[in-house]
Amino acid sequence: MASLADKKSKLISSRITVSIAFSMSISTLLMIGGGASRAIHASRFLKTTNYGVYRKLKDLGDLDLLYFAIQDRVKPFEKATKLSQENPVLFNKAAEYFFKGL
Repeated sequence: MASLADKKSKLISSRITVSIAFSMSISTLLMIGGGASRAIHASRFLKTTNYGVYRKLKDLGDLDLLYFAIQDRVKPFEKATKLSQENPVLFNKAAEYFFKGL
């Protein structure tokens, strides 16, 4: 009887192990796919909003696909660059306030 119980417990534990490994594999694939999708969408966004930066990153070896990792951190700098191009006078005033510490 003990050997039958051991066989059953080994069978159950091996099935559980296979199930967990399969679930983790599927989860990993979905996570990688989601990351790739996010990278592509961020790259397209960069292309439409700041083509010059997009082109430089693309020419350096598809670095535009890593833009999503720093997108939130560089947003203030992108806004400042856009302001300096669209309204240099206002940009200079903002820079003056910034460097003087408001």
